[in-house]
Amino acid sequence: MTSFKTMVKSFFLMEARNKQSLIMGTIFPIVMLIFMGIAGKGESRGDMSYMAYILPGILGMFYASIGLIAFPIMLSSYRENGFLKFLKVTPMKISKVISALMTTQVVIMAIQTFLLLVVCNLLLKLGLKFHWQHTIWLTIILLLSSLALILIGLNISILVKNVKNTSTFGNLANLIFTFLGGAFFPTDVWPKFLQPIVALNPITHMVAMLRSTLLFDDFTVANGFKYARFLILVICLTFFTAYKKFSYEM
Repeated sequence: MTSFKTMVKSFFLMEARNKQSLIMGTIFPIVMLIFMGIAGKGESRGDMSYMAYILPGILGMFYASIGLIAFPIMLSSYRENGFLKFLKVTPMKISKVISALMTTQVVIMAIQTFLLLVVCNLLLKLGLKFHWQHTIWLTIILLLSSLALILIGLNISILVKNVKNTSTFGNLANLIFTFLGGAFFPTDVWPKFLQPIVALNPITHMVAMLRSTLLFDDFTVANGFKYARFLILVICLTFFTAYKKFSYEM
């Protein structure tokens, strides 16, 4: 356990020193939210500003960029430079390293989500309604969503392997998942043959949960179980695939 905590701490400090990661994960979502809010100023939803309405979508896109792009590129680079191959001949289990990397990404997502919500509510005055009675469910769904996206990213790095192709497929997956997940368009606009993908898309349930709790206050426990059920299914499928297909080398 001590070695695991040490690895998480080390990976976290590496990410904290990464200025590009800090800008893309914290500053960029806020800037994008402001610009999109200005562009859609006339698209208010009743007494809700357009900026408030698209905030869950911005968060979903941010989660996807970490899970589907940053994380798989990191693993592919470790595979390319031989770091994973080196670990294979050490007493350190690769499963512990991957778990530490995943834990680090989840912690970073949690911190940046908190900062983004606080900044949006206090500085941008979006008037988000923090319904504290739903906090446990919101935390569960965000955690499951982040794990599902990270595991999908892990599979991308396993199937594609090299950094260049991982970046290409990660960006493509990010685009598809964000648009099909209801980040900026309602999910019911997509044709029936795409609806199974929509249902298994982690962003779909993450965005729906954020809007249900922070904006509309129409959350029900039945919806919480529905979101969790789909997310757990995705986590189980992606974990099984990653476990079977993982390789240390290209």
